[in-house]
Amino acid sequence: MLAREPGRVLEQGNRLGQYTDIHCGTQWRELDAVALLMSGLGSPQFLATIKQALLGAWVVREALERVGLELWDLKWEFAVDGTDSFFVDTIDADSFRATKLLERSGHQLILHYNKQAMRDYYRLVHPEWLAGVNTAKKQAAKEGRPFTQILRAGQAAGTYPLTPEVNADFLALQAAKTAALRHYISGAQSAKSIATELAKLGEQELDFYAQRSLLAGYAEINAVR
Repeated sequence: MLAREPGRVLEQGNRLGQYTDIHCGTQWRELDAVALLMSGLGSPQFLATIKQALLGAWVVREALERVGLELWDLKWEFAVDGTDSFFVDTIDADSFRATKLLERSGHQLILHYNKQAMRDYYRLVHPEWLAGVNTAKKQAAKEGRPFTQILRAGQAAGTYPLTPEVNADFLALQAAKTAALRHYISGAQSAKSIATELAKLGEQELDFYAQRSLLAGYAEINAVR
């Protein structure tokens, strides 16, 4: 498969009339013939979307490198009309995973410029809430019900912690990251100035955790040495 999780991409493709929604990542996995059939595309047409995905990924990788970020993976969505396929996606922190390495307290730490930053935030700042969410998901899988339904019922009964409000300072940092990338992609600022800004925002995010005595926990999940 072309995905981070083998066997999980084309099987989730949505056949919508003459359009097919296909998600492709940059990490190769073995192509499943059944998944190809489920996409509703012929082999030549499917191969064309693969070529588009790879070329698009190359462009994004080079663009991110200019501002000091490393692309790990990304996904593309395509619309297929007849024999033609088109990109119908945006280049943003929701569609790619890009990181930067920063030194702090003797560690090289990975800083996330994508939604992984929020996942780490909940894991470190609100572990009890995250544990409740994971428990609700497991129960939902057993019962075949939406996990949000189980979570809300559990919160109302006091079984699970209430959904916490995200710290305003941390939320502002994530918004600033997104804005910086948007300004770069739109050409509003130079790559050099954006690289400096992104590094500064990364340092501020590490300060956020350090001020709450959570930097060691951050290093446990994001240190490369």
